[in-house]
Amino acid sequence: MRAEHVWPEEAVRVRQESLIDDTDIMSDAVGTDDQTSWMPMPGLNLRIYVPYTFAFALWQWSFFCTHYRFSHDIASGAQGIVFRTFLDGGGIMHTQRHPVQNAYSRKNSADLSSPHRLERQESLCAVWYDQAHLSLNLPVGWHELSVRLNMENDPPQHNLGRDTDGDGNYDDHAHLVHSRVSLGIRNVRMLGFHGS
Repeated sequence: MRAEHVWPEEAVRVRQESLIDDTDIMSDAVGTDDQTSWMPMPGLNLRIYVPYTFAFALWQWSFFCTHYRFSHDIASGAQGIVFRTFLDGGGIMHTQRHPVQNAYSRKNSADLSSPHRLERQESLCAVWYDQAHLSLNLPVGWHELSVRLNMENDPPQHNLGRDTDGDGNYDDHAHLVHSRVSLGIRNVRMLGFHGS
C-alpha cells in the first residue's frame, strides 16, 4: 500500500475556476499601442498554492469568444487583437492566437464613386478556444495561469458611408471604429501529480 492510496489528494490536486457571465471588452477602454501591455481576461485566471513539487502539472483552459475587428495595416506591425496565456508572468508562446479581421470598409465594385460601406461578418467568426500546457517539475509555492489580451488602439477615423439627411443617398463621413471582444462561458483548471 502506498500513501496516495490512503490520501489520494496528496498525490493528485485539482483546481478549477470558471465564469459564465457575458463580458464585453472594448478597445477604446483598454486599447493600447504598447504591444507588451497585456490585460488579464475575466474568468480566465487561476492561482494555486503547490505544497510540494509536482512531477507534472497539466493546465487546461477554454473560452467562447466573438469579436469585432476592423481592418488593420498588418505590414505596419499592427496586431489588432491578440490572446496569449501567461504562467507565472511568462508568456507561453504556443498559446498565442490572432482572431481574424471580420469587418471591412468597401466600395461598390460596379460604382467606384459610391461611398464606403461597412461589411461585418462577426456572426461567422465565433470561436471556442480550447488549449492546454504541460509543466514539468512545478516547484513548491504560488503559481498563476492567466489568459491575457492585447488590443490595439485603433486608428481614430475611417471613411464610411452614412445617410445624413434621410434621402437614401450615402456619403463618406469620418467615423470612429473600435474593436471589441465578447466572452461567453470560460474556465481554467490545473491537474497536478506528485512524483513518487
